[in-house]
Amino acid sequence: MKAFRAIVLLSAVALPFAALAQNAAPTLKAEITVTGDFVRIGDILDNPGAKANEAIFKAPSLGASGTIQVHRIMEALRAHGVVVFDTRDLTEVLVSRTSRSVTLSELGRAIAEAAAKRYEIANASDLSVTFDRHMSSLQVEPNVTEAPRVVSVVVDQRNNRFEAIVDVPGSIALRRAPVRFTGTLVETVEVVTLARPSPRGEAIRDSDIVVERLPRADVQTDALTRAEQVVNQAARRALRSGQTLRAA
Repeated sequence: MKAFRAIVLLSAVALPFAALAQNAAPTLKAEITVTGDFVRIGDILDNPGAKANEAIFKAPSLGASGTIQVHRIMEALRAHGVVVFDTRDLTEVLVSRTSRSVTLSELGRAIAEAAAKRYEIANASDLSVTFDRHMSSLQVEPNVTEAPRVVSVVVDQRNNRFEAIVDVPGSIALRRAPVRFTGTLVETVEVVTLARPSPRGEAIRDSDIVVERLPRADVQTDALTRAEQVVNQAARRALRSGQTLRAA
């Protein structure tokens, strides 16, 4: 009987503490990470209560961060009926937005493939894509897993400048505003060049050569493209380092 009364007493004492925990004052967070277009009350406060899902600020761009001053947060919360909360003496809150980064390397491959198809170039791997300096990786929603898709690509054959519009299937942000990329696109070809000077009459070894890609426009039609065409052959005249090797 005493044990039963003790349990009842403990339960009676525990109930107020549970109620206090449920009714704990909302508390401001110092740093938050959001996934959607808006910062909601439940993102910025611990113990937000029934208004947790109400939006109070626009979120940063995908992959970006920013700060919100506490006095602005107080104004926004007051407008939504949240007057009492613990600011923890913070002056600002750091807000970050998650994203998936589509690298320039991925984008370059997609643009090369689209350009090869449009301009009837046999191998997209022969196309070298160089983005303008201000271009950066593409940020999409973290749950979007599709590869980038080139909506359109135009190459100015006079100067090799390209302009491409890119989106990623499934991205709401890019559906609203597809992104424009610019740079240069050059068709290249593999050629054999000398890694060191070669005297006249000396047999060329495998270690004497490198196979590298050069712009097709800069390569003569009789340039050698495979190492086996050169190894153990003797030069008819002295050759300099970096020189493209040609058929005799």
